[in-house]
Amino acid sequence: MTSSNDDGAPRPQAVVAGDLDGAGTLNGRAGASVFSIGGPDGRGGTAAGANPYELLSASLAACTAMTIRLQARRRKSRFLTSR
Repeated sequence: MTSSNDDGAPRPQAVVAGDLDGAGTLNGRAGASVFSIGGPDGRGGTAAGANPYELLSASLAACTAMTIRLQARRRKSRFLTSR
């Protein structure tokens, strides 16, 4: 997916970069957020940061929560929050 810069040129909404040797943490950027992406480092260890499955799970949970909130606002419902 892409969006536009101020000058109208397309720019990617998500970028992932890392070392070409395959070791270490990848760096991700989505919008204004920058984060580390972990997982197997290719050397028998695990790089720091949330692994791709955890990032996908978090994005799906956030999408579900935003959808519930939107529907509650449309129906003028009140949900109790618990922590």
